[in-house]
Amino acid sequence: MLGSSNAWAFYTARDLVELALLWGVGFAALAIHYVRVRRRNRVWRERWEQRHGKSLEALRSKKEHGLRLARIVRWIVLAVFVIDLGATVTPILGMSEGWLPLPLFVTEAWVFANFLVLLTLVGVIATAELLKFELKRIDELLADTNPMPGRPRQ
Repeated sequence: MLGSSNAWAFYTARDLVELALLWGVGFAALAIHYVRVRRRNRVWRERWEQRHGKSLEALRSKKEHGLRLARIVRWIVLAVFVIDLGATVTPILGMSEGWLPLPLFVTEAWVFANFLVLLTLVGVIATAELLKFELKRIDELLADTNPMPGRPRQ
């Protein structure tokens, strides 16, 4: 268990595995999406445009909007992380100097909350970077005027 307290004893190994799987699945989904975006080509573009009845420009504008939102969320989560970190440092310093007697469980819970917010921040940053990569890939596909694979551009 964390620290020397038994406060975390109510978390079973199954609970911790479920929490790890929850975060692992989110990051795995980002990795899978990255691979799928990287594999997009002209054929994918034509199928997408045929399926949706719109130009790839429509997808690009949606992704740009998503990137703006991801950037806003990134700054909000970063602010929450900094505030949470500041709220954790003060009690830890107070406990170490003896002027703020708190149970060890409280400090461990704050550190655990910091860790979860940090994971969220990493996930949001990874999502924003993936959206930037996706926009770059869409721009490459929009610039591609090659009529057939293997034929030179005109």
